Amino acid sequence: MYFAIAFHCLGGCSKSELDSIQVLQNRAARFVLNYPPRSNRAQMFNKLGWLTVRQIAAYHSLVLVHQIRISKEPEYLAAKLNRVNCNNNIVLKNTPLDLYRNSFVYRSSLLWNKLPHSMREDKDKKSFKNNVKKWIRENFERFERTL
Repeated sequence: MYFAIAFHCLGGCSKSELDSIQVLQNRAARFVLNYPPRSNRAQMFNKLGWLTVRQIAAYHSLVLVHQIRISKEPEYLAAKLNRVNCNNNIVLKNTPLDLYRNSFVYRSSLLWNKLPHSMREDKDKKSFKNNVKKWIRENFERFERTL
């Protein structure tokens, strides 16, 4: 639980802070595999079955959104995350405020809206987690720049 909360907080970090944490995770992967410096990160992470720091933050955010939408708790978040349009996308306020754009609700809603509709409708927590992890591995890099 504490691990998941830590990664929700990471989602709001600046790019440079996330890059610094990613460097540490890359070092840990090289250490675990006993690989030389400048080893390919994608190959190391595939071998270990790891997600990158940004992917982990996205994964935990999506799992939390799923949990909130199903349980409808806490109410203040459920009210924001269950407000959807005709395409079943979470409705977001259009605001230039960086504070709002860095918030959990905004960041997580952007990610949620990019998920395939079939995944959003999944009520089973375990299958949702497995499908989201697979989707993030396959698709996250192309969405990362827009988030």
